[in-house]
Amino acid sequence: MTPNGTLALCYDELGATYEVPMYAYSDPANLTDKVESDKAMKEVNMKLRDRGSNADDATPLNANFRVAPGESLYRISIRKSSLVLELKAAINAEVLEKTDGAQDVPVGRMRLIWWGREMQDDQTLLEAGLLDEQMIQVYLRPERVA
Repeated sequence: MTPNGTLALCYDELGATYEVPMYAYSDPANLTDKVESDKAMKEVNMKLRDRGSNADDATPLNANFRVAPGESLYRISIRKSSLVLELKAAINAEVLEKTDGAQDVPVGRMRLIWWGREMQDDQTLLEAGLLDEQMIQVYLRPERVA
């Protein structure tokens, strides 16, 4: 036990003090709320409406993706002007089709990793820098328990 009764400060056997960040010992908190989700969805909808009709944006992009766990390999074709959120929906549809509904990859739990970075839902594939024939790794966030 620490002298002040919390886990915010810890001491080792030599008496050195270490400050422990609150997130390391506190109960998890819901990081988003309904208002933030609605705001994010409005921003995505505005971005969809404001997308330009650039000819380069409309060219199809062939993307390969691997879904973990299981590491099954899939391939889809999608416009460069599509949002990452639309890519997630296309991935879900492709996985459901190829597995005859046996494997579901919920859009809300997907994390798309490309070149070591997580792609953000409100980005277009062009903004994310995705190139033709590139591999995207799909990871699923753990299910939330109610």
